[in-house]
Amino acid sequence: MAERRRRPAGRADAGPVRRRNDRPIRAPWWNLKELNEKDRNAFLGLLARWVDWLVDRYDLSQVIPPCWPNHGAMVEELSALRLAWQAAYESAGADPGQPLQWHVGLDLMLRRFERRWATERCRPNQCIVDEHAPDRSSSDPTPV
Repeated sequence: MAERRRRPAGRADAGPVRRRNDRPIRAPWWNLKELNEKDRNAFLGLLARWVDWLVDRYDLSQVIPPCWPNHGAMVEELSALRLAWQAAYESAGADPGQPLQWHVGLDLMLRRFERRWATERCRPNQCIVDEHAPDRSSSDPTPV
């Protein structure tokens, strides 16, 4: 599990410096939009391994298609779910109620996936997004 807690290479507690009202601010290290390519790929690699575990552990292969890395919204949702899981299960200061809250979040995410993705776009063995349909079996976590 130690591997999943690592931040992308070269990151401390925050991402790149941005400016707001002439004051420097830092984006969080999990903000995919602000990460450079190397850090984004490292983060997405960790996320892909965690999603593999999640799909296996909770038998979610009928809900989370193998092409999830190619759908930005799925990447963002799964990234948020992973961060919440880390806070609930890997944080020394976690509240005992956080695992239950994480499962509530999992249920909400699965309902959104079933409603939006399984019915409108992708199924476990069929991705209808032409740009990546030939690569749907790939585990490459780099979004299109």
